[in-house]
Amino acid sequence: MLKRGPPETVARTIWAHAHGLVSIYYRGLFRIEEEEFRHLFLESGWRLMEGLAEAEFADSMGETVRASLETVGRGERREGEAEQPTADSTR
Repeated sequence: MLKRGPPETVARTIWAHAHGLVSIYYRGLFRIEEEEFRHLFLESGWRLMEGLAEAEFADSMGETVRASLETVGRGERREGEAEQPTADSTR
């Protein structure tokens, strides 16, 4: 699924991306609501994977992300998906 590259470097890149976004959000530096952050995180992760993944996987992931964003935008939850706690409720 991923382009050839040093596994440790690729893993650190993905980790740094996710950790950085979540850290910034929990510090309140984005100043956005949780739903908007979830959209940002999902779409940003997809953009990262466009650079790391083989074209076929990146395209497939893009379709999944777009469908998910449309579903969330309509306020629907996927089957079996529970409501997640917000950043404020975990403090």
